Amino acid sequence: MERDENNERRDFTPEEKIAIAQAIEAKLAGRVGNPDLKPISLTLDELPKGRTDELAAAAVGMGKDTYRKAKTVFNEADE
Repeated sequence: MERDENNERRDFTPEEKIAIAQAIEAKLAGRVGNPDLKPISLTLDELPKGRTDELAAAAVGMGKDTYRKAKTVFNEADE
């Protein structure tokens, strides 16, 4: 079953990537200067370093500039 799932899996759409990345951003929000925050069940030593939007972009396989532009389009587009 797992092999079939991997063979039949389709890539995420740009809209899905943006939604996933925004969820990651939300989980990591407020991590700078907040020693009590442990998002996504990580310890402080495991918290990723870098800009939150860049970490989210990398997590979904997008460059930082592409993600920022796509997020703007996605958020400002009409249904």
